[in-house]
Amino acid sequence: MQIVCLAGGTQNLYTVSTAKDFVPIWEQGWSDCSASRNEAPLGAAEQKALKTAGYDQPEDLDLLYERCVALSEDYEYSSSYDSFTPEEMAEISGALLLCPNHPAAKQVTAAIKKSKEDADLRAAKRLFGSGVYRVGEEVAPGTYAIEGDIANCYWERQDRNGEIIDNNFIGSAKRVQVTIRASDYAFTSDGCGEWRPA
Repeated sequence: MQIVCLAGGTQNLYTVSTAKDFVPIWEQGWSDCSASRNEAPLGAAEQKALKTAGYDQPEDLDLLYERCVALSEDYEYSSSYDSFTPEEMAEISGALLLCPNHPAAKQVTAAIKKSKEDADLRAAKRLFGSGVYRVGEEVAPGTYAIEGDIANCYWERQDRNGEIIDNNFIGSAKRVQVTIRASDYAFTSDGCGEWRPA
C-alpha cells in the first residue's frame, strides 16, 4: 500500500505493509492523504476488513487505508458528537481491523458502541427529541430523562382529545425526568434535547 500525504506544498510517500507502518504518518499528523494499494493478493486482515465494512471490491481497501491515516477529521470525536450512521460504523470498524493501534481506537470504538446502542433505542422508539409523538406508535411508554445544561424545555402529555394531562416548562436544569404512560395518547417535547430511558 502506497500512501501519499500533502501539507503546505510538501509531499511525503509512505509504504504500509503492516499496522505499525502507520505510526510515522500518525506522528506527523497528516490530514490530506490518499492511498493506493498494489495488485498483491489480499491478506486475511484485508479480507476481513472489506467484509466488515460491507465492501466487496479490492480497490475499496484504499478508502479503508485512508480512514486509518486520518486523525483530525475522522477520529477526533468529543462528547458532543451525535452518532455514526450504520454505514460509517461498518466502514470505520473495517478500517480499525487494518490499523488496530490507531491513537484514537479506544475513543472511536466507544463512539461506535454508543451509536449502536442509540440505533437500538431509536428502533425501539425509546430515544427521541423535539416533536409530537403518538404513544405506543412513535414513542414507547416509560420513564425518560434528559441531562446536561437544559434551558427553556417544554413537555406535555396529552389525552385522546388533545387535553393536557400533565406538562412542565423548565427554564434551567441539569436533569429533567418524565413518565409517559401507556394510557397517554401523545407526548410533546420542545427544546429539551434528546430523551433517553431513565
